[in-house]
Amino acid sequence: MIKKAILATDLSEASELLLSCNDQLKNLGIEHITLFHALGVSYMNFAGITFLDKTKAKLEKLKETFKEKGFSVDIVIKEGIAHYELVEYGKENPDSILVLGSKGEGFLKRILLGSTARETVRLSENPVLLIRMLEEDEELSEHCKLYCRDFNRQILFPTDFSDSSEKAFQFLKTNVAKQATKIVLMHVQSAEVMKHREQAAIDEFDKIDMKRLERLRNALKEFTSAEIKLEIKHGIPSDEIIKTKREYDCTLIVMGAQGRGFISEEILGSTTQKVIERVKVDCLIVPSQE
Repeated sequence: MIKKAILATDLSEASELLLSCNDQLKNLGIEHITLFHALGVSYMNFAGITFLDKTKAKLEKLKETFKEKGFSVDIVIKEGIAHYELVEYGKENPDSILVLGSKGEGFLKRILLGSTARETVRLSENPVLLIRMLEEDEELSEHCKLYCRDFNRQILFPTDFSDSSEKAFQFLKTNVAKQATKIVLMHVQSAEVMKHREQAAIDEFDKIDMKRLERLRNALKEFTSAEIKLEIKHGIPSDEIIKTKREYDCTLIVMGAQGRGFISEEILGSTTQKVIERVKVDCLIVPSQE
């Protein structure tokens, strides 16, 4: 059971909103929080050195807030670029989950997923919890608010039955499932893969994969009293995952970082990337690295 979280903050108004998720972190079993801040390029260029004392003071204030909520807390400040320092610190603490805010689709009509979040997910050897930040006004406002609900209340777990998905399932089973009220286990038959198959062959694949989902359901039952739903979908995997999330009003998507048929040089699978860039809900990404 994972009990430690490394919470990344750039001390912006948006990142400080993560404080409001302390109850959800407790439900995940987190007992210790490391408040992590990277000083970044401005500090390395000496322009930010004068702000170091202010940075430390802000982090101390956040530390006291989390301590009041019952967590043990420490502070880590690094000098380098955020995603690099965060990933490296995670490697030194393999028993921790990384937690950071991410920006959803259409945020100020710029990038889909904030660069720090995206690079952290792509490179991390730790599980990464992305807490979605929603825009108050996509056109004009630079302010955002947290989607943060009881994110492990209704969970969607898409699987392609790869080794990466199996590792993500083990994490779901031992760290996330206990507090859930509903878990949806789903598999998508890719339209691209199936387009040359006869219907009889597709039906046979459905039967085989439903049995696989039933195996996962049976394995989950000893870890949770949640209602467990099974879904076989057909289409583009990322689209079907997002549709199923909406159908069941899921509050958290748990996914492996890569799947089958995946180019070896890439570390973040294309389906996983598309989902976390587009979906307006929290995501927990479990890496495939051993």
